[in-house]
Amino acid sequence: MKNKNKVLAAICAGPVHLAKAGVLNGLKYTTSINVNEYFQKENYRDENVVIDNKVITAEPEGYVDFAIEIGKLMNIYKDDQDLEETINFFKYFNRKE
Repeated sequence: MKNKNKVLAAICAGPVHLAKAGVLNGLKYTTSINVNEYFQKENYRDENVVIDNKVITAEPEGYVDFAIEIGKLMNIYKDDQDLEETINFFKYFNRKE
């Protein structure tokens, strides 16, 4: 999938599987588990969501941002207004009346 330039995403402890497969080699990432022999420690970022070369990783508390970023990379939003409405609805719980 990485070689075909497809979107890959893993959240919580899921990035360990990408690391074991070598997908994260040379890429910035985040994970909720301790960085161990499978990960390149120098590429770890202490952030809710990290995107590098169409690979999205996230901490568990970043689940809404994770989903929004997946949607952006997969071009699911009709336009900027659609994206903004999605962010307001899911991230800020601002629902239209």
